[in-house]
Amino acid sequence: MWIPGPDMNLSAEYRRGGIRIGDVGILYRAEGFTFLFNIFLPADHPINKGRVPDNFEPLDWSRLERGLKKQVIGREEYITSLSVRKLSSIDSS
Repeated sequence: MWIPGPDMNLSAEYRRGGIRIGDVGILYRAEGFTFLFNIFLPADHPINKGRVPDNFEPLDWSRLERGLKKQVIGREEYITSLSVRKLSSIDSS
């Protein structure tokens, strides 16, 4: 999925920020991720303007955020739902 450089057809604001939580798009095998819109931003936001479905209403991040937590797994940080648990060892038998 690695394609160097931003999609020059997207707004300058999107290219500056890059992919973010809430982005909706299509993942193509050869072309990578094609951005459609962001579910957390209003329809008139520069990133979404002219890209959202009719009657679009953004999701409220603050309501969803209550069900998330930051976890450190190894050297990486992840945002996960509260139901995700880190296991220290796994018995493969």
